[in-house]
Amino acid sequence: MVIRFRIGGKAYSYDEDKLMLSTAVIIEEHIGGTVSDWQQGLLDGRADCYQALAWIVLRGADPDVAIGDVDVPMMALANPYLKAKMRKIAELTAVVEKAKREAAPVTAGGDAGEAA
Repeated sequence: MVIRFRIGGKAYSYDEDKLMLSTAVIIEEHIGGTVSDWQQGLLDGRADCYQALAWIVLRGADPDVAIGDVDVPMMALANPYLKAKMRKIAELTAVVEKAKREAAPVTAGGDAGEAA
């Protein structure tokens, strides 16, 4: 999933499906936890997790930036990140609901889910 951000008037993006192991190791060292902890920390609003996300996003513009030196408005990251996650959840929920409807048994009367 690609998430788009606007920081300081500039557009950035982050593709969470392309997180490299080398980047993950640095994130884990920075937050003192696993990548899973980092992802949960983003959902929980942990500042160190958003600092790591900002580092990933901004590193494309400046590969020499240190993770601990990144300082951007947190909500410039949190709002787009959380909105993208909510959209993804809504999409997946719709897929599950459609599959449930399609899998519902059809009775002799033709109504799905009713007992004969």
